[in-house]
Order: sequence, then structure tokens, then C-alpha cells
Amino acid sequence: MAKTLVEMTSDIVSAQAGSGRMSPEELSDSISKVYNALLEVQKLEKMAEQEPEESGALAQLKMNPDKSITRSYVICLECGMKFKQLTARHLATHAISPSEYRAKWGFTKRQPLVAKQLSAQRRKTAIDNQLGERLAAARRDRLAKRE
Repeated sequence: MAKTLVEMTSDIVSAQAGSGRMSPEELSDSISKVYNALLEVQKLEKMAEQEPEESGALAQLKMNPDKSITRSYVICLECGMKFKQLTARHLATHAISPSEYRAKWGFTKRQPLVAKQLSAQRRKTAIDNQLGERLAAARRDRLAKRE
């Protein structure tokens, strides 16, 4: 019969305490750290068990990752969730950076992980606010100050 997380935590911490002296604060801190670490490992195991049972749509997207970036949303190829923008914060939950994600799924380094509609909306806002012209003017001013 498999041990519970509490039993495993108890075994690990008692082994640690048996090898050296621990204050009551160190003991309680060690218990919470070991329990949380075991909980994370259990979550990762459950996620690994569920991976082979992917939906057919996600499996097809993994075969052709370019189709994961649509007009209205971006589908995370790691978990299948839909977003308007695939952020570094979300990718961190999969222990991967945006650049690693791009490399893993064959996107170019400059490929935005943003829905096409959102990208077009941002482009329109930038043009309406003349952000490109402002940037060029700021660069000219900075170069003029250096000279």
C-alpha cells in the first residue's frame, strides 16, 4: 500500500533529525518544506499521467504548431489552454521560457505569441498615437545631444 504524503514527510524529516540536531523552529520549517516539495512532485506526476490522454485537437496542433496562433486566440501547446497572449508567466508554470517555447515548437525567435486580432489592435493604436514618429524623434534628439 502506498504511503501518504504525511507519512513520507514524517519519514524524511525524522531521518534528517536523526542525523543532526534540529531546533523546534528548524523542525517545523523542515516539515512544511518537505511536505510542499512532495506535493509539487505529486502534482507533476498527475500531469504526466494525463499527458498521453490529450485531446485529438491538441495532438493535431502539436503536429502543425503554426495553427495554434489564430485570429482570436493563441493555444498553449503545452496544456491546450486558450489565451489572447501567451505570457512568460503562464509558460513558467510549464517550466519553460518564451524563447524555449518558440524553439521547442519551431517558431521563429521574433514570432509574437499573441492573437492576430490583438496584434492588429496594438498596431492600430500605435499608428493612431504616432508612436513610431515619436520614437524616431526621441532617437534623433538623443543623438543630437551626444554630438
